[in-house]
Amino acid sequence: MRHSVFIAGYSFYRATELFTPLFRRAAELDARGEPKPKVRVVLDCSSTYGDEPGDDPDTIARRVAAEFRRTCWRSDVLEPELRFYRPSARREPNGRALYSMHAKCIVVDGEVALVGSANFSNRGRDDRSLEVGALIRDYHFVPSVLAAWADVEHLLEPIPEDEGAG
Repeated sequence: MRHSVFIAGYSFYRATELFTPLFRRAAELDARGEPKPKVRVVLDCSSTYGDEPGDDPDTIARRVAAEFRRTCWRSDVLEPELRFYRPSARREPNGRALYSMHAKCIVVDGEVALVGSANFSNRGRDDRSLEVGALIRDYHFVPSVLAAWADVEHLLEPIPEDEGAG
């Protein structure tokens, strides 16, 4: 990993261990004075807890991002670009999500992709659920994964700043 890491996932519950090798690699590069990879993480907001009736998508996205940082992203060396799938933050009047982004993938340097069914959570990696993942190094397939994300770029928005910040 030298240049970029793209991560998209439906759930990132307590996934710190998943990111430990990435944090270690970034620290190694930083110690040598080399550039760290650009990391983009796309979050789904459909299955959040603590939503209040009438919460707007920006509030929901901020809550999801804060939880991701609190439980998963524990690095002061590497700062991710966090984005969210805007449709997943919309709610019906009863509070249910209208859409979800159920993808689970990691693409490294545009050359290697991990695509599978497991959420980035403890449950997605233990023996309570049967999951599958494929590590793919194919010069046709991997760019096609990134192209699919580029096709929905208009739906991937930065986490809005807190209105009270600044």
